[in-house]
Amino acid sequence: MASRRRLLVLAHVAGFLNAAALGGSLEAFASDPPRARPSPGDVPVAFDDARAAAFEARGTRLGVPIPVTPDVPVFAPAEEDITAAAPGASATNASATNERSPPSPPAPTPRLRPLLVYLHGFCLPEANQETYAFTAVRANANGGAKPLRQTLTQVGLREAADATGFVLATPTAPRATRACALCSLGESSPNAADRFTVRWINQTLARSAPAFQCPAWDGSDACCNPELGGEGDDVRFVVDVTRALVADASLRVDPRRVYLLGVATGGFMANRVACERPDVFAGVATIAGGVWSDASRCRPNESLFPNGASAAAAATNVLQAHGDADLTVPISGGENFAGVAFPSAERSFATLADAFGCDAEVKEDAFELVGGAGGNRSVDVAAATRRGCGGGAEVERWTLGGVDHFMEERVSRALFASVARWLASKTKT
Repeated sequence: MASRRRLLVLAHVAGFLNAAALGGSLEAFASDPPRARPSPGDVPVAFDDARAAAFEARGTRLGVPIPVTPDVPVFAPAEEDITAAAPGASATNASATNERSPPSPPAPTPRLRPLLVYLHGFCLPEANQETYAFTAVRANANGGAKPLRQTLTQVGLREAADATGFVLATPTAPRATRACALCSLGESSPNAADRFTVRWINQTLARSAPAFQCPAWDGSDACCNPELGGEGDDVRFVVDVTRALVADASLRVDPRRVYLLGVATGGFMANRVACERPDVFAGVATIAGGVWSDASRCRPNESLFPNGASAAAAATNVLQAHGDADLTVPISGGENFAGVAFPSAERSFATLADAFGCDAEVKEDAFELVGGAGGNRSVDVAAATRRGCGGGAEVERWTLGGVDHFMEERVSRALFASVARWLASKTKT
């Protein structure tokens, strides 16, 4: 049985507003990895109370040696056969000298496990995302065919990580902000709930006593920690946390299978990490995230690469998923409250692919994320891929038809499951 010992517990110092959430060298990639196309039957079911409690019980808090960070929640995958017998070992072969005393088999070898580091959205650390949902009439429901009352959420990460066998780590952004960088976009939303929410967030964050703040990643000059404006050291923070997790022997992390996933604000941050430190991760995925508007700022920081790794290997597999009905981080791009631009999903895709030296050819594909059974509409995905990147990596974009920033539960669960499988198909060698 996997150990459930509790690691060093430190004070959790990142403050947040639940209500405000309304709104080693790794060098080469395995070539031509298998495609990870989902089907509706592949979506893990929601945890029942017993499984949810078991998942929480497997959680620990890893005290990483980084001055600015609180302890990091870490969840081991479900109990599994964690050992593999040495080749040729047999516990049943009798000893040639004493048939009653068979020899002891060689010590079993622990199996290494993939690691998924998750970067949360604005003001919504993972534990709060897990319980958050809201219900409202949405003018842009299902792409705007007609207004529809929907319950929207961003759940499914835990079940997807568990089903894929990931060690899941969920750090909180190391610094907070008193400005909602993209809330200005909600002012023009056709949904009254969006307009009310962003005004409430801005009014709350503007209060001087008590001083409310939200943890937010410094992913670019546009999103989403205006006090830092893309000049902070959050990339180093993410890399340092990841290295501490890989180095912790109790987690048994496979250094060839380390992945990063970010949503919204965390998506901008994950893209920035992909730009600057592609050497660290076998794959990076974002949901509703962008990148620098100035494409020249998306470049690897080769001075930090281990063992002299060069730009020839400075790439990682990247998946960008974005709903075309997203009003919070529009797929067409936009500007933050200070007029700083962020690019469209198409431009973000091109920026990363160009930075990684990918082939110019764009291969197009399509698949169904969820079916239309039970009176629900199906969600179709238009996929675009550029291959031939440094080290054999690829950059892929999924456009989710009729999907908003927060999603219907069945769509959210299917998306997290599909993204997790896509990441798990990538390996550094």
